[in-house]
Amino acid sequence: MRGNLKRVFIILSICLNIGFILLGSYYYLKEHTERSYKKGFVGKEGRLFFFRDLNLTPEQDRTIDPLLDDYFKKQSELKKLNKRLQNELLLVAARTGEVDEKRLEQILEDIGTTKRNRDEATVRHLLMIKKNLTEEQANKLFSKLLSQMEREKE
Repeated sequence: MRGNLKRVFIILSICLNIGFILLGSYYYLKEHTERSYKKGFVGKEGRLFFFRDLNLTPEQDRTIDPLLDDYFKKQSELKKLNKRLQNELLLVAARTGEVDEKRLEQILEDIGTTKRNRDEATVRHLLMIKKNLTEEQANKLFSKLLSQMEREKE
């Protein structure tokens, strides 16, 4: 009896910690997104305004625009998958009785794979964009991206 009560408290503690982490992450990301939007980096259709400073030719614009559409579509799908996996993780952890450790491990592995896929999609996208830019435009783009990442660390 005492062991079962201890397990219930441990599971409750884990669920609360996961809940606090998710809630904190939500508010952090919400604030970060609003801050980025106010700085002018994200446009109304998810378009990144820092492309406008690259002085793209009309041909480059026609080539890059579909790449951006594909990228944002893929990222949206991966975000939805990640959200579904996180919800499933919480449901498995919150179940009464014995926790299915194998299922928890599988879900965590799937979340890691989804994050890796998102990162890979971003790098591949940037490389495809880079192919359509002059060397000067590419240097400017990556310089702005690095600068933005440095500001986000703060």
